[in-house]
Amino acid sequence: MQTIVNINTRFSEIGYQPNLGKIAFNDLAKSLRPDETILNVVEGAISNTLGVAIATDTRVFYVGVNKHHQPVLEQLIYDDIIGIEVTKSMFISVELIVHTKSKKEIRLKGCDPERAAEMVELINLLIRENS
Repeated sequence: MQTIVNINTRFSEIGYQPNLGKIAFNDLAKSLRPDETILNVVEGAISNTLGVAIATDTRVFYVGVNKHHQPVLEQLIYDDIIGIEVTKSMFISVELIVHTKSKKEIRLKGCDPERAAEMVELINLLIRENS
C-alpha cells in the first residue's frame, strides 16, 4: 500500500491539484500496488460516485466513493483497452470513455477538458506500446 503523502507527492510531480476527488484518496492508497507508478489522473464521476481515474504503468482504474461512503473500484489492463475518447457535454466538463475488447468500459463524467485530453493522449500511447 502506498501512503497518502507519496500519492500527493506524485500528484504534485505530474501537475495535478486535487479537488473533489480527494474523497477517494484513502481507497486510492489501498488500491495502488507498491510497485505501481501513477502517470496521470483525472477527476470525475461514475454512476453516482465521485472519485478519480488513474493511469498507471500497468493499468487504468477508477476509485470513487458512493453516497453511502462505500468505495467503488473499476479497473482495466492496457492489453484489453482498444480505445479512449472524449465527448463534449452540455456543461464545461467532458465525458471520458475507455473502450475494451471485453466490452467493459469506464465512462467518467464531469472531467476537466484539459486533463481529459492529456489522459487520452497518454492512454493511446500506452495502448500502442502494449500491442
